Amino acid sequence: MSFLDLMLNWIGVLLWLNWRSSAPITPFHAPATTLLSTLKPTTTENVKKTSSLIILILLVLLRPFLYQYLGVYYDWVPSLSFGPVVLNFRSDYLSRMFVYSVLGLAKTMGIIYIWALFLSVFPPLKKSNDFLSRIVKVLLGALDKLPLLIKVILPFFVGVLVWIILTWALASLDIIPRVTTFKLVFQQAILFGVEVYLSLEFLLIFLFFLHLLNMYVYLGNATFWWVINSIAEICLTPIRWLPLQIARLDFTPVAGIALVIAISEFGSWLLAWVYQKLP
Repeated sequence: MSFLDLMLNWIGVLLWLNWRSSAPITPFHAPATTLLSTLKPTTTENVKKTSSLIILILLVLLRPFLYQYLGVYYDWVPSLSFGPVVLNFRSDYLSRMFVYSVLGLAKTMGIIYIWALFLSVFPPLKKSNDFLSRIVKVLLGALDKLPLLIKVILPFFVGVLVWIILTWALASLDIIPRVTTFKLVFQQAILFGVEVYLSLEFLLIFLFFLHLLNMYVYLGNATFWWVINSIAEICLTPIRWLPLQIARLDFTPVAGIALVIAISEFGSWLLAWVYQKLP
């Protein structure tokens, strides 16, 4: 069930991406083969984009019924982790499944946007027009033009605002206990604002892994690999001084992966510890 939920969330992300794009995003630019193809009405693309949005809305609205049916059958208790707070949802309550459906997709979308903001700050991505660069630009839209400092701090402030709104909404639905003071909510929101940066863990691990793979396996000369290698090299700069090269073997990406995991685990533990200390 968790795997099904994950796949449906990613399908939702792809539908959102298709709706946001002005044209279908493909790894290659296929030239028009016929004159008729060049005269294709633009309304066709508008219909496709609208269809993507409609399907996305239907996905969010209809999957709670599926979750309720399968959840009761398989005794599934879906949960969502928001930093140190883990929310459990009863699958036999359809209303709870609607909340879970919306929040699950919203959380996935939030992580994707944090990843896109992170990638957009690197010059190699700005200079290229490869598949990854186009996806980031489509996702961010006007946000891609923000100054570097704003891009760095934006996830924190959005996280704080989201937590304040989320706490009020979930308390109104009796999913979580009501918090008596705004001060406590604000303190929790600050922790959540910091927590959002830990979502970069899987992106960095994936970047370093691809970089490591491309170092020893020839995967072609596509611009995509130049972008990946350049971003990974920039991220690994702080540990380049370590003696991690043995002959032709470079273990810097491996050390980077280990460091990212260690920072993420320690950060999660520290935030959970601080959260427990809140009044």
